[in-house]
Amino acid sequence: MPLTNQQYQDIMREYSDLRMQAEEEADRRRAAIEKSLPELPALERRIASLSVQETKLRLNQHEEEAAGVRQDLEEAMQQRLKMLADGGFSEADLAPVYHCPMCRDTGYITRPDGSLEKCRCFKVRETRVLYHQSNLEGLLEQQNFDTLTYEYHTGEDLSHLKGAVSICRDFVNSFETNYRNLLFCGTVGTGKSFLSCCIASELLKKGHSVVYLSSQSLFDALARERFGTSADEPYDFQSSLYDCELLIVDDLGTEMTNSFVETQLFALMNERALRRRSMIISTNLTMGDLQKRYTDRVASRILERYDIVRLTGPDLRTLR
Repeated sequence: MPLTNQQYQDIMREYSDLRMQAEEEADRRRAAIEKSLPELPALERRIASLSVQETKLRLNQHEEEAAGVRQDLEEAMQQRLKMLADGGFSEADLAPVYHCPMCRDTGYITRPDGSLEKCRCFKVRETRVLYHQSNLEGLLEQQNFDTLTYEYHTGEDLSHLKGAVSICRDFVNSFETNYRNLLFCGTVGTGKSFLSCCIASELLKKGHSVVYLSSQSLFDALARERFGTSADEPYDFQSSLYDCELLIVDDLGTEMTNSFVETQLFALMNERALRRRSMIISTNLTMGDLQKRYTDRVASRILERYDIVRLTGPDLRTLR
């Protein structure tokens, strides 16, 4: 399930607390430095005053006077650097030390075009909340590469599983450098969801943002975001689907398919491909079934952009 507005606000309050802690610690360091260097505050007031003077002169197009003030400003700034260095300090000692230097503990970074984008640290927090909410953390403790076993497979089924595991490990190892998508297909209980969890577990350990949803939960949430009116509806769920580093959609084909589902699935696959964000889909459907159920354009996207991993064998859930 996606974040609710309340969960989003909780994350933003956590960022606010982190910023406050960093700024309070910076204030304590500054007080200690100023005690050691009592002339520093007066010099910093002079630097601030010169900076304001220069700005006003340039706005009024007094370039020659502004250049003179700028020279005085640069000399004062050099004097400040020397004063700090002589005292065994640096400019960094006066600045807040944020947990995330990318977003400065705001949760967002600014793109070159001026728009805001969720920082990676926000996506990790978002994923943490989602997994706690869905109890997937407990599932990943049971379904990972360490608990993988080959004891129920023989012959060709065993070859298929070993080949699939090799693909999964390579997917994890090359995740940061190689954009790929996977489609796990096969009958019920052949290990498709298990291998998806193996990948999710490894990438989460490395700090990547992963969203794992059943197909039915995915489209139900998208429908609520599109048509819902509750104040506790998910916050910007579609953006989370587009931006997370890996999106896993489990059991595609178990949802009730209609024109809304077909449109949303195609848009999701297409937008993530444009952003080069990886996606994993598992399904019990064959490629022919996918084509009939979701139209040619969805099937063609899968054939063009997904590595198809076929799993065969007995229903492992029954055997276990």
